[in-house]
Amino acid sequence: MQQSIGRGRVVTRTVEQATRLQEGLAGIDGVTVVTPADPGVSAGIVCLELDGLSPPDAVAELRRRDVVASVTPYRTSYLRLGPSIATSPEQVDQAVTAIGEIAATV
Repeated sequence: MQQSIGRGRVVTRTVEQATRLQEGLAGIDGVTVVTPADPGVSAGIVCLELDGLSPPDAVAELRRRDVVASVTPYRTSYLRLGPSIATSPEQVDQAVTAIGEIAATV
């Protein structure tokens, strides 16, 4: 599928989605985005910390709100989202809204 779309279009869409997500998260108190804003070094993965909630607990809360997320497999764990060509702007906005709701209750 990606070959038929073309690498450039896939990259452009992924950057758009990740940027939309990062910008939405940046305005939420209690959220720290740890992924660099520069798309040249961040690709399509957005990692963040949610004050007062462990990454596994944040994943569980997001899944209750129909948002797909995961935990990074690194020594320091982060909540991870992966917007791409498979996600819509509405899904990105849904993730931002859900994270905002969670942050407001922690």
